[in-house]
Amino acid sequence: MATWIELAAKTGAEGVFWDEPHLFFGEFTPLFGGKKRDIWGCTCTVCKDVFKQQYRYEMPVDFTDDVKDFRQTTIVNFLEYLANEASKKGLKNSVCLFPTTDPRYGIYAWEKVAMIKSLDVFGSDPYWYAYQQDVTEFVRHISHEVYALSKKYDKEPQIWIQGYRVPARREEEIVTAVDVAYDSGIRNIATWSFEGADCMTYVRSDRPDVVWQHVRSAYLKYKNK
Repeated sequence: MATWIELAAKTGAEGVFWDEPHLFFGEFTPLFGGKKRDIWGCTCTVCKDVFKQQYRYEMPVDFTDDVKDFRQTTIVNFLEYLANEASKKGLKNSVCLFPTTDPRYGIYAWEKVAMIKSLDVFGSDPYWYAYQQDVTEFVRHISHEVYALSKKYDKEPQIWIQGYRVPARREEEIVTAVDVAYDSGIRNIATWSFEGADCMTYVRSDRPDVVWQHVRSAYLKYKNK
């Protein structure tokens, strides 16, 4: 990763974007029946050794509180290392966290990330279609959390707006999301993906052209403010 950062800096890029840092969590169902069980990462030999050094016992197979703490610490430490390396190369560091504090996704205490000194932009992506949430409530809640932590630790707050897998006749919610984020104090507002993900069949919106029209109109509304 240090080599990757060095090469990225040589391209003349202004910064690097650490998108949704997390560790795997899933559910395993035996092929021929049996009890379902949670599977999670990372349980490699290195992580097992580090866990034993820190907690003085073998890493358990169950998803315990110590495991949750260890996974979060692993991600935060790695992210801090990457951000420090990028900062040394003159790169600006931006991070986007999942819009949840569910320990299964790794980071459940956002403040541990926000306090990393070499991070410049702190954000999240409240994708309300994907999480099946009310656009106003979800975007407002996440925007407020991002804004508060950003102000506390002197970061630039950023919110990502969902522009992929947008259902037909719900495109207007994109404008609502941008309005809510802006009213929450966010001025760095991004959208994923370009042109409603028209080029990616797996995440393509029902009407990509309509999605992009709403993205464009939402941004133009605040262009000169």
